[in-house]
Amino acid sequence: MPTPTPKIPAFRYLLAGSVLLFSRAALLAQPAAAPAAMTDAEAGFQPIFDGKTLAGWSTPGNPESWAVEDGKIVCLNKKGDYLRSDRQYANFTLSLEYKIAAGGNSGVGIRTPVGGWPSGDGMEMQIEDRPHNEPLHGQSPMAIYSNVEPIARNDRSNEWNRVVVKAEGRMISAWMNGALVQCVNTAWHPELKHRHLRGWIGFQDHNDHVEYRNVRVLEAPDGLGLDAWYAPRRPWGSELIVDQLMNADDLCRAAPPRLERQTFTNSTTIDGPGAVVGITRTSERGNVRLYFNGHSTAAVDCPAKELRQKLPKLAVDQESLLVYVPFEQSLKIELADAKQTEYTVEYVRFGNEVRIEPFDGPDHTARRGLITAAIYRAFQQSHGSLRKYDPAAKQQSELVTIAPGATVPMLKLDGSGFIEWFRLHASKNVLAANDLWLEVTVDGEATPAVAAPVRHLFPGLAQGKNYRNFVVTSRDGFTQRLAIPYGNGVTLALTNRGKRAVKEVELFVSYEPKPAGDPVLAARLRSQWLDGSQSAPQAREGRIVGLVAATTTSGNDALGALLGLPAKPDELRQALSGRSEGLAWRWWLCGQPKLEHDELVKLNAPALMLFYQPVAAGQ
Repeated sequence: MPTPTPKIPAFRYLLAGSVLLFSRAALLAQPAAAPAAMTDAEAGFQPIFDGKTLAGWSTPGNPESWAVEDGKIVCLNKKGDYLRSDRQYANFTLSLEYKIAAGGNSGVGIRTPVGGWPSGDGMEMQIEDRPHNEPLHGQSPMAIYSNVEPIARNDRSNEWNRVVVKAEGRMISAWMNGALVQCVNTAWHPELKHRHLRGWIGFQDHNDHVEYRNVRVLEAPDGLGLDAWYAPRRPWGSELIVDQLMNADDLCRAAPPRLERQTFTNSTTIDGPGAVVGITRTSERGNVRLYFNGHSTAAVDCPAKELRQKLPKLAVDQESLLVYVPFEQSLKIELADAKQTEYTVEYVRFGNEVRIEPFDGPDHTARRGLITAAIYRAFQQSHGSLRKYDPAAKQQSELVTIAPGATVPMLKLDGSGFIEWFRLHASKNVLAANDLWLEVTVDGEATPAVAAPVRHLFPGLAQGKNYRNFVVTSRDGFTQRLAIPYGNGVTLALTNRGKRAVKEVELFVSYEPKPAGDPVLAARLRSQWLDGSQSAPQAREGRIVGLVAATTTSGNDALGALLGLPAKPDELRQALSGRSEGLAWRWWLCGQPKLEHDELVKLNAPALMLFYQPVAAGQ
């Protein structure tokens, strides 16, 4: 049965982040009771573990890691992967009990597709014995692993714990020993909204002793639940920024906020409403103070080297900070004892349609689940992971050899929709020179919308090594995540402009068909190749999202200033920018800057510019 897709009304912004039907404070104030006082049997739950055998269960790992003892499923820690139900479940309430060794780690996988992994393709409800005095985070018990922290804890160490997990449409809730500890509408979450609505239930072998018993399920009819869960609403600033950061198709749906920049040595004041999203500095000398909304008392007052610990971070970069620091009226940043230090802050301004969170430190300013998801996405990218088994459609080309001077059409998609990501399977040698080019033609146009050396489309990966970022990965090929919308078909071709044949290459795409009029089809990804001459580039309407330039020195001041790169180190690979392997690059996902032609001319180096151009009226 195909996985249903939520029918969410189109509106200006595709929202992100977790949404509770009640506020967090209201939820915690409620008398949190179990879903039913009656027994599971009286409520109609059906056992999916018979207490005697593992009939109906299997694992792609070592089957000897799982045993049945005294009516319990026992993990024996022999590389057992996940013990997975043979049957798949959509809407359901799952009831079980578990007991885990002190300090142990496991998880309950739900709605995971065959071949997939819960934390990346389905969902993992975290089970881990952790200290109770630590803050809630993405690995706390009943977190949706590394994507949404729980709202509370009620687990007991070295005891049997009863867990109830309810999945209905995009709403996921969980109770631990009778108390509500998780509740999130994943339709608005930047990562989990892409997950399946049907899949297997399973238990993780994480090299720790864990036991499960009384595993029962109450199934419910398919469907998305209440219409109110998907009704349009005003986005919070953090939802808007993180969704654009993690989902490039959101940049096509509406005009993202304009990215502005200020450079200063003593202090600066920015009028709101808005949010700082980037900070670059020439040193970590002195102290930094942040004053919000005209207050005379600093909300942040710390040594500069501690600033990254005081702000909500969207990545773990050490050089340029990728952050979310909202302000309703104004933000004053003041430097003290920071001689010969220069700060550059990048920020966006919000309109009245966006709600602004009050600044409340690094852990509580953004909506729940957003920072957790962003940092986990960058972490996954550092391992080359992506949503290989997501619900999107997939297509793969033939494996071909491309002769010098030849252009080979690789893939063709009909209709309208957008490519979520594409992967090039080829030797890493193709990233050493500008010989192999990708050409993307949309809507039957006479010239390609994107024509670029593949080297410039996958910056920082020439050695085949991944790094924490939001755009490119290297694993079983090179993957690029910028969305490619099309209204009347799209063709991907490869051209060999070199003197030698390029052997054994293929393309793989993940795409979503969309009906005409869908907001994601409001723009097209286009490119412009700057040949490094002194002539000004051709004027193009659109919103720049990427600039990748060739550079042979680290001292190109014009390039570093344009891309927001610190002067040092020479080798730098960050979440949205970097300098490596003869290239320097920047991805503008949190907001779009206005680049003057003079700035691009000063580069004096071959460069690729990528931008989203609005579809002309009548198309």
